[in-house]
Amino acid sequence: YHRDDPHSLKAELAIGDVYFKKAEWDQARAAYEDFSQMHPRHPDLDYVVYRIGLSMYKKAPKAAGRDQTWTRYAMSSWAGFASRFPDSEYKDEVEEKVVECRDRMAAKELWIARFYKRRAAWVAVERRAAGLVSRYPDSEHVGPGIVLIGEASAWQGKLDVAEKAVKRLEADDPDAAEKLKKSIEQIKVKTERAGR
Repeated sequence: YHRDDPHSLKAELAIGDVYFKKAEWDQARAAYEDFSQMHPRHPDLDYVVYRIGLSMYKKAPKAAGRDQTWTRYAMSSWAGFASRFPDSEYKDEVEEKVVECRDRMAAKELWIARFYKRRAAWVAVERRAAGLVSRYPDSEHVGPGIVLIGEASAWQGKLDVAEKAVKRLEADDPDAAEKLKKSIEQIKVKTERAGR
């Protein structure tokens, strides 16, 4: 009945905190979302948005082979956090978590591309690896993604694309570029023997 009373607001926010401390991520997220909808101008809204994303982040699996839907949700809930809350004490932690989430998503794309590689589905390998490289250019998984693009292109007979992959690797990782070059030569020999 006293929705705007300061004690009532603290109690509403505490509901989400209690669920969060009990590691009940869905209930915590729902409580925080309810609070943010009912009090969109509250001074602690940065904390609420931070906790909404963190609830999803905690629910997301760390293994690349698992479904990363909750990682994607966490990233989208934190989108624009720094511009909305430039003075927030949570800004740096949110930025670190977003980088980690992006790296998880890149790892997932790499995992899927390697899955397709084991099945010799070269078009799918190239698409997944190209998606990784374009969406997550700062990830540590870009190098292996470029290698996969080079190999998949070579298997498809697109040697110009494979050579571009080698050149792209040469600046950042000369050893990987050299290995890819040898791999492309081997693929050429194998495809010629198969009569492609």
